[in-house]
Amino acid sequence: LAQKDIITAGLNIPLWLKQNSRFIKDIIKKDGGSLSKIKLVNNNIEYSFTLSYKLLMLKLLLHRKFGKINYYERYKPFVDSKGYLLDLIMSKEVKENSLINYSKVSKYAKDFFEGDYSKGKYLDWFLTMYFWLKANGL
Repeated sequence: LAQKDIITAGLNIPLWLKQNSRFIKDIIKKDGGSLSKIKLVNNNIEYSFTLSYKLLMLKLLLHRKFGKINYYERYKPFVDSKGYLLDLIMSKEVKENSLINYSKVSKYAKDFFEGDYSKGKYLDWFLTMYFWLKANGL
């Protein structure tokens, strides 16, 4: 998920290149345009590569206020992997890891699999944290 070399390189990019996604957009432009045809995604909302940062922020704000998020579709892979996720969460390795709040993770998993799919973001966080810890030997 997060490799030390990539994180270091990202942190060393000058701030002016990071503003308004300039660095990423420059990479896409240099590709010759084929990448610019692919929709970008932010908070599960698709938008065009050509959309400016300010318009994107407005679109995200309006979507947060008035849009509906289909949590089931967003986290369907978690539903399909229920057995694996529950086994992982109930494992001794997770229960005894001081960097993971086992009681919260297990509560969110229980709520998620009982139908509250908005709790999928916590399972997403848990999996990211778990695999990052494993990749870094923690």
